[in-house]
Amino acid sequence: MKILVTGGGGFIGSNLIAKLLDKTDFEIILIDKFSYASNPEYIKELKNKSNRLSIINSTIDNESILDSVHCDVIINLAAETHVTRSINDSRNFLENDIIATDTLLKSSLKNKKLKKFIHISTSEVYGTSSMKSKKMNEEHPLNPLSPYASSKCGADRLVYSYGKTYNFPFTIIRPFNNYGPRQHLEKLIPRFICSILNKKTLTIHGNGKASRDYIYVEDTCEALLKVINTKRNIYHEVFNLGCGKDYSIVDVADILFSISKCKKNKTHVEPRPGQVGQHLCDNRKFNKFFNWRPKVSFKQGLIKTFKWYVDNYDWWSKRLDLEKVRIVMPNGKIFYH
Repeated sequence: MKILVTGGGGFIGSNLIAKLLDKTDFEIILIDKFSYASNPEYIKELKNKSNRLSIINSTIDNESILDSVHCDVIINLAAETHVTRSINDSRNFLENDIIATDTLLKSSLKNKKLKKFIHISTSEVYGTSSMKSKKMNEEHPLNPLSPYASSKCGADRLVYSYGKTYNFPFTIIRPFNNYGPRQHLEKLIPRFICSILNKKTLTIHGNGKASRDYIYVEDTCEALLKVINTKRNIYHEVFNLGCGKDYSIVDVADILFSISKCKKNKTHVEPRPGQVGQHLCDNRKFNKFFNWRPKVSFKQGLIKTFKWYVDNYDWWSKRLDLEKVRIVMPNGKIFYH
């Protein structure tokens, strides 16, 4: 079987490709434009280990390149993925997450071999929990709170519309917050870890009570492997992917301080625009359908992730200049996230 992984140079994509090379005999084609958030060193390492991985350096907005790829399964991970960056760069997010996805979908309609189109959406499309139970199921209203979330919501619904218009064989996966080794420093957990290792003060936006459902990237990839391999009909289905437990930003900081055995050193600043109050996954549909449960607890995952950053200073020290994002609000106010 031949699988196309778009955005395969990114955090989840590169980990998924490593899993596919390790657990399957599939031929894998990676398409990525290798932006600032990609992991080219890791992809090179994977390429050197296997002749089953082909790499195309391109966006998914190039229909002629896409038309030259004939595959059985497409996993669409290509997207801009940072809430704060989207505040001053919304057009880039809309073009990459919606318009480029439309190009990929148009090309996919011409692919006679295609059996599955697995679109990786995000829990951000839900906004803040509006359910009495607090847990978000797949029927939760879509209320994105940032340009990033809106662009991912647009792509999510665009894929859905192709399924209904053309009977296109899509499946939508909405992962909650992923974390693990090699994640870009703009994300909360690696930013906190690197600040601790550099003996810097941890910056928390707002009161720190905003909470997320975190899933270790290895568990996400194991789950996606089940989606790829299943013989059951998953056409036109939407699945949440998470652990069913949430932790506040303060919780994350305190656990990392405990792991590092460092004295707590944190400061609170103004809330971040587009902040979601709570994300908590109702994962019952995916768990029942695929007989799957996440294996790595949050504490275990943080210990593994912390150790990786301790052991790989050369990797993350070169990326410290991308740790903070400068934002200018319409009133001229400037803040850093």
